[in-house]
Amino acid sequence: MKTKLIFSKSLDYNLSKEGFDVNSALDGEKGLVLVQKEIPDLVLLDLMLPSIDGIEICRQLKANSATRSISIIMVTAKGEESDIVLGLGIGADDYVLKPFRPRELIARVKSVLRRGGLREEEDQEVLSFDELNFRL
Repeated sequence: MKTKLIFSKSLDYNLSKEGFDVNSALDGEKGLVLVQKEIPDLVLLDLMLPSIDGIEICRQLKANSATRSISIIMVTAKGEESDIVLGLGIGADDYVLKPFRPRELIARVKSVLRRGGLREEEDQEVLSFDELNFRL
């Protein structure tokens, strides 16, 4: 799989074992630099990162036309309803509370990536002629 995931070192092993190409960043600033260098399919994002928090990173990614389509799963210990609503409201595709089971997180990653593929298809222009449809 060519999917790039940005997170911390703790999940590298499980994600790599599942066939994902993994790039890791331990703080928000380094994570944004990595995303700008090579745009990933999905970002696993902790809310409580040093330098730039996950909420601000999510806002920046969703505000930029080059990174707007990146799928984001927030993985965090912040489990208040207001935190979850805020995260999903600013553009996260899913929200996973710590502690979590690695197999469940991997299943969620695969699910979000499937939906991301559908979203890309929806964004394509369709040319229709009589009963024929062509995706552009």
